[in-house]
Amino acid sequence: MIKITDRVRFVETDLMAVVHHSNYLRWFEMGRVEYLRAAGVDLNDLKAAGYLFPITDVQCKYSNQLILMMNMRCVLL
Repeated sequence: MIKITDRVRFVETDLMAVVHHSNYLRWFEMGRVEYLRAAGVDLNDLKAAGYLFPITDVQCKYSNQLILMMNMRCVLL
């Protein structure tokens, strides 16, 4: 299980202090990189070897909102 924790920063929010929907993708990417790292995969090594795997599709269902200065946790099972 991979866990990413962070705190919502001002720059990630809108005028109502709610996280803008586009910022969740950044946290997803942090989780993806940490998952690969935990599996022993180094993205720099893959890139140097000529391997690339772009993300071509992302879907997300928002079930709750994050607010300025709120602690968040992303868990990959």
